Amino acid sequence: MSHSKYASTPQTTNLARISRLILGPCADVMRDVLLKEIPATDLSKAVKTWLKTQKRNPLNVSQTELIFPPPSKIYTGDYSNLDITLLYTLLRNVTKLPAHNQGWGNDPDPTDRSVSASMERIRFIRNKHYGHAVDIGIPDVDFQLECMNIRKIAEDVDICFGVSKHQQSVDFIKTEKMDPQQEIKWIKKLTILESLVSDVEQNAEEIQKLKGKSSY
Repeated sequence: MSHSKYASTPQTTNLARISRLILGPCADVMRDVLLKEIPATDLSKAVKTWLKTQKRNPLNVSQTELIFPPPSKIYTGDYSNLDITLLYTLLRNVTKLPAHNQGWGNDPDPTDRSVSASMERIRFIRNKHYGHAVDIGIPDVDFQLECMNIRKIAEDVDICFGVSKHQQSVDFIKTEKMDPQQEIKWIKKLTILESLVSDVEQNAEEIQKLKGKSSY
């Protein structure tokens, strides 16, 4: 049986690069915003305060363990262990970050370059390329457009921080040489998220249903 359709191509390289951009600079952008809003050492306390306002814990088991680790593993410097799903949940619900002009959970207005709009755009990009993807490659035109979108997000957030590090990371990954082994590694890292995380919308929908029932 021929496996030629699974061979490395410019399109699979594009997908691998997008995977790296999502799991690298995009996630780091969200981590830096969260760190700016909530010092790492205060995270557990802030989440505990938020959870008291909920009918039930909207975090799954693995997320709860990350937020409330044993004393030996409490965050002291960064949020490197938090993935995009959990970062988005915390930024949306626990911080005082104002919602963008279309409201959390919705596609931001193209002219809205606020930090919360950037966080929302990252979530939409992540969703688009994991779980909803139907191919193992990305055409060059779509790749260039997505890179432009991600770089603009990085630029918007970098302006707020007075840095350019996230933009530089995007530029590096976009052009760095990749081999087939690297491609497989990054594509697998992205696609495996489908079986490891549940989107915040699912939790939010369940919470709203419970709230609706309790109001009767």
